[in-house]
Amino acid sequence: MAVFLVGYDLRHKHITDYKELFAAIEKVSNGDRWHCLDSTWLIEHPGPADTIWRSLVAHIHNADNQAIGDKLLVAKMTKDAQWTRSFSDACQAWLRAKLL
Repeated sequence: MAVFLVGYDLRHKHITDYKELFAAIEKVSNGDRWHCLDSTWLIEHPGPADTIWRSLVAHIHNADNQAIGDKLLVAKMTKDAQWTRSFSDACQAWLRAKLL
């Protein structure tokens, strides 16, 4: 199964309830996910990226407004990904298992 990066910039700091977005990420990941960076998840999914994107974009705010909208990126990861050793052992183990 492919690994996809889901990154977001939630610009509406006054909106504190992004629980629906996080639940949608967890649901689309089919239970296997990595969330070791604040605004980035890696998820396993059979793909394609647009299927994941469509599942998530409904849970962000003003996606079509460049000036004030939240941002969402979904991209397929490759086997040549690199990371720092400052991640926890558990985070690094997930990366090694899924990306190497």
